[in-house]
Amino acid sequence: SGTSRRVNLEQEYDQQETSWETSISYGKTLSLYSFTFGYKYISSMNKEEGKSINHLTSQLDTNGTRDYTFYQQNHNLSANFRMSTQKMDILAKITMQYLLRNRVERFPHRMQHCDAFWPFYADLTIKKKNSPTFNWEVVYNFKTFIPMIHYTRREIETSNPMFLRTGNPNLKPQKVHHWDIFFNLMSVSNASSLRGGVMYELTDDYIATTDD
Repeated sequence: SGTSRRVNLEQEYDQQETSWETSISYGKTLSLYSFTFGYKYISSMNKEEGKSINHLTSQLDTNGTRDYTFYQQNHNLSANFRMSTQKMDILAKITMQYLLRNRVERFPHRMQHCDAFWPFYADLTIKKKNSPTFNWEVVYNFKTFIPMIHYTRREIETSNPMFLRTGNPNLKPQKVHHWDIFFNLMSVSNASSLRGGVMYELTDDYIATTDD
């Protein structure tokens, strides 16, 4: 856990960020099988408040004045399973998250915007040893994640130009499927080896990256 605080004297901004994290895990190992389970919780709060004065008119500058709090909670649930034999090794990993974001705007009047997301990640690796000189490996990865703020088109509400949304609510989470297939062929007599592979990736609901 930790807390940081920053003060901008030129614009009279007061920024404060607080976060804390806790996690538990459980594991059981047998001769051929192993299983681990984990849970992690992360909570953070980013608060920014202050005012900006127009030095030419000595009036409150609404373009620079801000008063908001950004809360975020992240629940992370993960499970790993592994089966190992003399000729085969299987490893599966699954991670599921629940991410809750809540932004409270209090200037010029109170507004609240809340989002909830379910990011998901899965990994599967299969290694097979066919002979002392030949083996192959298949790796599959899947992930779906929320559009990050710098990936989305920002929107301003006409009724309150000071309220900046965290992104385009019409965007769907991006989903990525990734496959890797490798093989390894060894020659003991020639003291050489040959390794090759094929990679394929499929992306659904692609979100282009922007620098804005």
